[in-house]
Amino acid sequence: MKYTYEWIEHTSSTMDEAKIWAEKNASTAEKVPHFIQAGLQSIGRGKAGRNWVSKKGNFFSTLILHFPHSLDKRGQISFVTGVSVVRALREFKKNLPVKLKWPNDFYVEGKKLGGILLEFHDYGQPYLCIAVGINFVSNPAHVSSTHLKKLGLDLDLHLFRRVFLKNLLEDYKTWVDNGFSKIKNSWISNSLHKDSMVSISLGKRKYVGEFHTISDVGELVLKNEDGKSIVFSTGEVFFE
Repeated sequence: MKYTYEWIEHTSSTMDEAKIWAEKNASTAEKVPHFIQAGLQSIGRGKAGRNWVSKKGNFFSTLILHFPHSLDKRGQISFVTGVSVVRALREFKKNLPVKLKWPNDFYVEGKKLGGILLEFHDYGQPYLCIAVGINFVSNPAHVSSTHLKKLGLDLDLHLFRRVFLKNLLEDYKTWVDNGFSKIKNSWISNSLHKDSMVSISLGKRKYVGEFHTISDVGELVLKNEDGKSIVFSTGEVFFE
């Protein structure tokens, strides 16, 4: 699948740039994915509007994808993207122990390496914006995190972009043509939660159980001590 590409040296965030691009090009753009990559972000953001520390040398990007699919399918793209990131990183370091934390983070040795953020816009054409941030050369000190250089992997930002995008567009086509099953199985095989006891915080309530699987729409399925399955479409995941 072809795509167009834009490098921006310094921006507030690639998600901000993606929103501007989608609004400006919705009426005239061909349905070709557009990829925005930045050297530096001043106001990067993560899930729930949290600040994303965005120091120079790390990987900041957003793919703008024409997305004529139903609302319930949008969340599955986080899993498609996670699988693609893992595949790309292991092309550069085969045994890199990178794992996927539900629903949108990358971890290595129990420390956060990066994450995914999805936003949807409709300006006459429906667009899904898929942001990926990965710590290449530095990581924030205020959270348990790591970076690739510390793990012995010194990656070129542009080379990684080409490999990652190739994988993502391939995996997206697999998802479109064959549904979620293959992506789901690949995600589970690389899951940080596999065979683990985890807790889910949802508002003021906390649920504890064994990670069982993810559902056919990407929900997390826990089994509690009574063997009952509990399904979550959102929530904060912690390890017991």
